[in-house]
Amino acid sequence: MSILSNLPYKVRLLDPEGGFFVLIDISESIPAIPIRYFYKEGISENDKPVGDDWRQLENPDYAPDFAFTRWMTFEKGVSPIPLSTFYDNSGAKSVKDYKSVNFVRFAICKSDETLDAVRERLAKK
Repeated sequence: MSILSNLPYKVRLLDPEGGFFVLIDISESIPAIPIRYFYKEGISENDKPVGDDWRQLENPDYAPDFAFTRWMTFEKGVSPIPLSTFYDNSGAKSVKDYKSVNFVRFAICKSDETLDAVRERLAKK
């Protein structure tokens, strides 16, 4: 929890009572996600932050939770899990209609060595 409470992004930890995962509300971080992470590789090289309303993007390929996980993976080498993948979004007309796009989860059932590596990766600018 101490590692996640020091993320370089504005997030809210949902303190677990137990288990192998920690949920994080990324609502306040969504405006900072670079636009390119909402699109498949090669479609956008735009590093401009998405801003206050990601739903204004034209045909995004990914919802904010997935864009956030891509951002963290490419920029920090740490991969959270987008929560919307656990919902039935098959009836959604686009990713703009997906459920639970403001949350990601981190697996915390890791060795001390792995957690130390995560701490180091997240501390890098």
